[in-house]
Amino acid sequence: MRKRNESNKGLFFILLIFFVIIIFCFYNQKWFGFGISEKEAVAEKKEVKTPVLKNYEIKTEKINEKSNGAEISAEYPSFNDNNIVNENIKSLIDAKIKDFRDSLDVGSNIDNTDQFLNISYDSNKYARNIFSIKFDIIYGGGIHPIEDIDCKTYDLDNSKEIKLSNIFKENSNYLNKISELVYDELVKDTDADIAWIKEGTLPNAENFSKFILKDNSIIFYFPAGSVASNVSGTKEVKIPLSSLKVFLSSLFE
Repeated sequence: MRKRNESNKGLFFILLIFFVIIIFCFYNQKWFGFGISEKEAVAEKKEVKTPVLKNYEIKTEKINEKSNGAEISAEYPSFNDNNIVNENIKSLIDAKIKDFRDSLDVGSNIDNTDQFLNISYDSNKYARNIFSIKFDIIYGGGIHPIEDIDCKTYDLDNSKEIKLSNIFKENSNYLNKISELVYDELVKDTDADIAWIKEGTLPNAENFSKFILKDNSIIFYFPAGSVASNVSGTKEVKIPLSSLKVFLSSLFE
């Protein structure tokens, strides 16, 4: 009889521990990963947030002023929520204006009313976060206005300027291929000066520093006097990126 009571007590004790474990698991089911309802599972999935991709808008900023009688007019872009890129662009415009002011003659009898500086721009959206900008700069006052070009390409997500070297793989000799392709295009002009073109398309970064990205292509600009005479004006050459595929960095493949 005594043994039976002890046996019953042992069984009772085991059942008690079993029920305690079940109750504990029930109230801590998420901790154990059991019994999560479908609704709760969906809610947990929603907690994993997908990064929000920002869309960028361009606003045109304007400067209209006079300096010692000369007219200064400039238009340039600014992007929403990107002070670093905006400051970089503004620094470029300020530098152009300063150079123009410094070139003006100063004096009580000096008339600069025929002098002017005009800066305009054209923007191209290559990708959601990559924009290229071409600045057209005209210095007036002489018999023939002087035209110049500047180009900038930006990765707005990272607030960084994209240089030519960022587009291509390091140590890939991409400049040699670009030089070859651009040369082949320029010599097709009926008035092409071969010696001038050879000099202006030598495979160095400076010769190809003025470029934009547009429609899966890269467009190179050559100001007057760089690959042809000044009277020939600006030259441009459009190269499909597919022609440079083996040289492209992973960002542009």
